[in-house]
Amino acid sequence: MDSVAFELSGPKVSRLSELGQLGLDVPKGFAVTTAAFRECLAASGLERKLRRLEEATRIGDADRVAKLSSEMRQLVQTVDIPEALVSEIGRAHDWLGREVGKPDPRLAVRSSATGEDAADKSFAGQYESYLGVTGLADLTQAVRDCWASLFNERAVDYRNRAGRSFVHSPMAVGVVELIEAEAAGVAFSLDPVTGHRDRVVVESTWGFGEALVQGLISPDRVKVDKEATRVIDRHTGDKLQISVFDSSRSRVIETAMPPDKRARPSIDDTLAQRIGGIVRDLEKSVGAPVDVEWVAERREGAAARLVFVQMRPISTIAPEPELPRWRADKIAESWR
Repeated sequence: MDSVAFELSGPKVSRLSELGQLGLDVPKGFAVTTAAFRECLAASGLERKLRRLEEATRIGDADRVAKLSSEMRQLVQTVDIPEALVSEIGRAHDWLGREVGKPDPRLAVRSSATGEDAADKSFAGQYESYLGVTGLADLTQAVRDCWASLFNERAVDYRNRAGRSFVHSPMAVGVVELIEAEAAGVAFSLDPVTGHRDRVVVESTWGFGEALVQGLISPDRVKVDKEATRVIDRHTGDKLQISVFDSSRSRVIETAMPPDKRARPSIDDTLAQRIGGIVRDLEKSVGAPVDVEWVAERREGAAARLVFVQMRPISTIAPEPELPRWRADKIAESWR
């Protein structure tokens, strides 16, 4: 991964670009870079105040951290973004609309801080993303909210314990087309529970994947043999909730799963095998175990469009179980 691109756009955006360069289908989009984040804080005079508040969080109890982190978030959520930067975001928004053929596309706005998803210190899940954003005003506020999530209580406490500062983990924001999901999920290039490396584990649900990644449902789970790319095990989860787009709020929300989908598999074996083969090859390209988030978009009269929206290295790996050692004398003895 190009180090300059990583420092400017953070891991989510950089790895999305990497997936595209490997020939996979990824959503079109752009990044509001860490340089833009730094420029906004400097122009508003906010960086010095945030540094003082961050330093104060290192002295005191959990209540003090909670209070100060809340104050930092509020400051960032209301910061004035320079007009030149708003204009740049507006031009990028218009470009994206032309690219996807929609003047006001639905967007996924995702935090991409340079300190998250590192192999040694994972910040995964500590920062915010917003799905279903529409319009420039909504987009601009979503960018502020992503920046502000750099000061979530958990993130502040994590950086304090790691001896780091927001200055060393600035926030970029990825802005991409929101893919209309019939089903979505995550796939691991090994079994995250048992540590087996000979399989890909695909977890899925109906609709967008937020209910799954937030741990709100018991997902469908399919295990695909890496070598033969065949399904070796399948479990259908009791999916109580579904993430859908709510036009009245212009956001993806969680609601009750329709009864006819609750206990019905969200993907078939063919799609699971497609995902399994791609994730196996990704592991080879990256040179390490990975997990990826994917979306399946229905296309009339054709196979589902399979779009990859995120990739991460797997930082915590269970030891691979030792294979049994067969002894001929014991086998013969059992048959006497």
